Formats: sequence, C-alpha cells, structure tokens
Amino acid sequence: MPLPVPIITHAITQALGMALIAVVNGGAQNNSLGWVHLLGAFLAFFGGHLTAIRIGISLLRRRRNRLMRRSSLTGVLSVVIGILGMYSIVVWELLFGTVLLSRLSQLPLSKTATTLLD
Repeated sequence: MPLPVPIITHAITQALGMALIAVVNGGAQNNSLGWVHLLGAFLAFFGGHLTAIRIGISLLRRRRNRLMRRSSLTGVLSVVIGILGMYSIVVWELLFGTVLLSRLSQLPLSKTATTLLD
C-alpha cells in the first residue's frame, strides 16, 4: 500500500524548507533574502513534525500488521516526537529509519521499499 498523500505532502514541505535554509543564508549580511531563510525554517519545522505525527497515526491505525507491537510502539513514539520541540525531527528520522532498515531483513527480495509500511 502506498503512502497516503498527506504524508507525502508534509515530507515534501519539509524537504523544500530544508532546501531553502541551505540555499539562503540567514545571517545579518543577507538582509534582502532573510525572509526566505525564515520561510524555509517554518516549512522545515512544521513539515517535519506533521510528517512524524501523520506517520505515527498511520502506524497506529494499521492493526493487521504481523509486527503490530513494534508498529504501535513506533507509532506512539513518532506522534510524541512530532509534538515535542525543535530538533526532535532528527530523532524521529533516525528512529523511523532504524525501524525501516530492521524490517528490510524480514521481507523477501521481491518486495519493494514502498511495502515496508504495510
């Protein structure tokens, strides 16, 4: 089952924000484009946290998964991390990446990466 559109939209929003932060310096010497850096920070912050929250809710709703306990725990942690402070998105990315990599070894080679969230 593919990822829901809201999750993809939030992830793209975060990626766009991160790109804006990287391209436009937010320092005092860049007075004319400082607002672009701030917009990028806003998009990255809210896009990242909303992605974590939406994926957590998605994992909590999927009860047919044979790894239900791990998915539920990851879902709860994802929602909590998404609600918490500024750099918690980095913790969420590491946590979720670890879960996905641990599930790769449990899938047959014919499965694609998009089926990891099923």
